[in-house]
Amino acid sequence: MSAVGLTRGAEALSAFSHSFGAAAPEQAIVAACQHLRDRIKQARLPDSITGYLDAYGIMAEFAPIASDSRLDVRDGRYVILVRGEGSLAKSQFDVATASNRQRFSVAHELGHLLLIESLGTDTEKIRALADPDVWERVESLCDLAASALLIPLEQLIQHVRSYGIGVLSIISLASAAGVSREVVLRRFVSTGARASVLWRVRRVPSRREVVVSAAQVFTAGEGFPLRRWDPGRCVRPNIALRAAVATSRWSRSARALVSKGARVWPMSVIAAAESSSEVPPGILVDLLALEDRPPELRGEILRAHADLDSIVFSLFFDGDSNQDPLWLAAINGCKAASSARQESLEPNLAMHQSRYVL
Repeated sequence: MSAVGLTRGAEALSAFSHSFGAAAPEQAIVAACQHLRDRIKQARLPDSITGYLDAYGIMAEFAPIASDSRLDVRDGRYVILVRGEGSLAKSQFDVATASNRQRFSVAHELGHLLLIESLGTDTEKIRALADPDVWERVESLCDLAASALLIPLEQLIQHVRSYGIGVLSIISLASAAGVSREVVLRRFVSTGARASVLWRVRRVPSRREVVVSAAQVFTAGEGFPLRRWDPGRCVRPNIALRAAVATSRWSRSARALVSKGARVWPMSVIAAAESSSEVPPGILVDLLALEDRPPELRGEILRAHADLDSIVFSLFFDGDSNQDPLWLAAINGCKAASSARQESLEPNLAMHQSRYVL
């Protein structure tokens, strides 16, 4: 431990944050991605995985490795290895034919390279990035970097401004950017949001109840209180419920409170709902599970969610977010997306005066 009580790994992450004048590593990795993007723009390289690789003068190639990818050193130069078998093994990586997962893997390794580059020649701190006490956070930082590199900020803001933040909008953006839906969900928290949360809303007619719970939670940094399967009542007002029952199918609150135990966090929240029937079943399974599942289990997952009424996506911002570009874009986009519906910012609760289990 250092004199100030930090472990070697924590010191390395602190040095990384300091190199970009950031308060936290999550902010620093976003700044590092923007710095890389500015660099390739000045060099007139394409704003793509190919351009990023060219900026560093490194190659990516397939190899028979156990992990999805790995940053390696060969002849004094970095090389990114991507898992490949059979005819792919030891062949050069081709962005045009690569899968979404493979492209994400390369971008993830570029995140590691950004961390290493920022620490310069301090080999002790570079080695400390692999220490067990910070490894999980380092991997999370590299996932944030991958999402930031694969979906440029301008593309994200423009899409949200036009189509909102509903699940169908997320699906559309993932397709347009050539990334997985999970990458989109993670990208929101490297753009300004404190967290992005996917909620499941289930109606129980026999008990005249509605059950709201968090299906997926992605956060920027540490300290955000919500966890997977937390009930919707942890947020006041219950923004997921309000969006699900609103005729406009979205809701917002600039004075929301997130409570866990005795602690309360003031936040701004915006949420958009989609009926479960509007989302293709296979995609619905992916969003609720967000991991590869054997085909024989997909039907089981669908049956487990047979009573799902709506799926709600929400963005949380620290404090007053009235001037945050993503917040403003989300409001404009949700208004545009609901233009075909009856406009109503307040949920129509008159039909739902029964007892709620939230």
